[in-house]
Amino acid sequence: MSSSYCQSSPIPYNTLIGVTILCLIPFSLELLGFNFSTIAPLVSVQELAQQNTAEIIDSMHYSLAGSFVHSLLEWSAFCTALFTAILAFVHFTFNRDIVTPIIGIALFYAGCMDGFHTLASDRLIEGVASSETLIPFTWAMCRLFSAVIMIVGASIFLIRKPTKILGNLSFIATASLLSGIIAYSTILLCVRSNNLPLTLFPDSFITRPWDVAPLVLFLAAGFFIFPQLCYRHPSLFSQALLVSTVPQVITQVHMAFGSSHLFDSDFNIAHFLKIVAYLVPFVGLCCSYIQINREKTQTVAELEKTKKSLINQTEALAQSNYSLQTSELLLREQKDELEEALKRLQNTQFQLVQTEKMSSLGQLVAGVAHEINNPVNFIYGNLIHADEYTKNILQIMDLYQLYYPHPAPEIRETMDELDIEFVLEDFPKLMASMQMGAKRIKEIVLALRNFSRMDEAELKSVNVHDGLDSTLTILYNQMKEKPECRAIEVIKNYQTLPNVECYAGQLNQVFMNLISNAIDALEPLRDKQQSASSIPTLWIETEYRDPQIYIRIRDNGSGIPEQIKHRLFDPFFTTKGIGKGTGLGLSISYQIIVERHQGNLSCSSDTTHGTQFVIEIPLHQSV
Repeated sequence: MSSSYCQSSPIPYNTLIGVTILCLIPFSLELLGFNFSTIAPLVSVQELAQQNTAEIIDSMHYSLAGSFVHSLLEWSAFCTALFTAILAFVHFTFNRDIVTPIIGIALFYAGCMDGFHTLASDRLIEGVASSETLIPFTWAMCRLFSAVIMIVGASIFLIRKPTKILGNLSFIATASLLSGIIAYSTILLCVRSNNLPLTLFPDSFITRPWDVAPLVLFLAAGFFIFPQLCYRHPSLFSQALLVSTVPQVITQVHMAFGSSHLFDSDFNIAHFLKIVAYLVPFVGLCCSYIQINREKTQTVAELEKTKKSLINQTEALAQSNYSLQTSELLLREQKDELEEALKRLQNTQFQLVQTEKMSSLGQLVAGVAHEINNPVNFIYGNLIHADEYTKNILQIMDLYQLYYPHPAPEIRETMDELDIEFVLEDFPKLMASMQMGAKRIKEIVLALRNFSRMDEAELKSVNVHDGLDSTLTILYNQMKEKPECRAIEVIKNYQTLPNVECYAGQLNQVFMNLISNAIDALEPLRDKQQSASSIPTLWIETEYRDPQIYIRIRDNGSGIPEQIKHRLFDPFFTTKGIGKGTGLGLSISYQIIVERHQGNLSCSSDTTHGTQFVIEIPLHQSV
């Protein structure tokens, strides 16, 4: 087995085939004439009477060869189960995989049952029934117990989550202790009973009917229980448990349909295959342990590479810091570039609103925001130092005037010409206004970047409220109060929304179109020279009704005439004057909502209550 099985398929088909072939080799050898029986003829009392002590001992050993082989195979199975359980707990300390110790406990008690069976068979536990009855019956009880406890151990993880089981280890310990008591009590009851049922029928097709029940249980485990365990908790150990059902099933087949006497060929083959059944999980744990060590070694190597990379990055950051310090000498040139970039930004904003070319809006805004982001950060950061330097200079000026109230006549004339008192009073205000302006530019740049979302061209879960707020920030200049216009009052009624899976940049373009149209519709109410009957108002509401979200953008403008509503989403249709609109905004918005987001864009309007657009999109997009 290898880790590739877990990566490709939870069912290790190649290993299943290999173990099946291995388990069928003894049967094939039987067909070719090999006999694995250890049945020896019993020595009569008359023959023993004619032998000396050494010959008697040899004869007895020869007669008990089958019992010796049986004990050897059973104790080998017990030791394998014990080592597997120990290794399962060691694996748990490294990997914290609760599946391994639980199944390890089940294997351990199954092995203990085999050990009790062997002690009873060898009369190390005092028994009443004969060996011909006791050995087959306790074997059947051991196999039934082994099948049941393995199925119960695996079923725990199909019913409950491993995290819950990990927090309830006292329950597991209690169940383990109870299983051990049941196993020991079962064997003790068998050896002390004088009326054990007959389990061996040499002349029947099914020679051991009591072994059919464990056979059915192991088949159920191999076809239903352990495959589900592999799918839910894929690991080399769970795969090994599935593979181990192959020797378990073949063992039961040899006993139920082949073994007709104690220590015959099928009897010994079955006991050997039981060792293989315990050995497979042991090998699986060993492979898993090797895999964990390899992964840890690889992780350490990757951490070393990461450490070296971080050292290189630290050196690069130190070099960048030095470059930033030297760039202070270029402050004035950067300021001129910023002023020019601001002029380009204003022109770009005007063009975005007027032309409504939504297909290129995100790319253009993102480019402008990226272009001015660095100089804005540079100026904003250095204005803090400039303000501190200004305060220092003004402090020196105050000290100078305090200790030199009567400067030289030439200095006094120059101070009067420069109106130094006004400069000292106005210069801090000038610095404060520059800081406020730089902060406002940073806010605009952030809004533009959130609006464009050029790094989110594909489907991504985003906060819709961020897109709405960024659009309002960009359009703030058009909504604020001006000498000839009233301000537009914006009322936001945001409900709590989960993140929405959408094309964020395109959805922001829809917001830009609808809010810009609402601003244009409110223009008549903003004229200060006319007495407006109501305040120009823009309402933005959001609502979540699973699985849809609703965004409503409403104004109290003059509304849309009924006769043209059916043409609102037609390309190139516009109600604006020549040169003021292309008629593409609503058409593109409709395509973005309906075709790209599988939603709906509707409009309701009348000439008394204004216009409302409703955007309806699903929370998740179906691919």
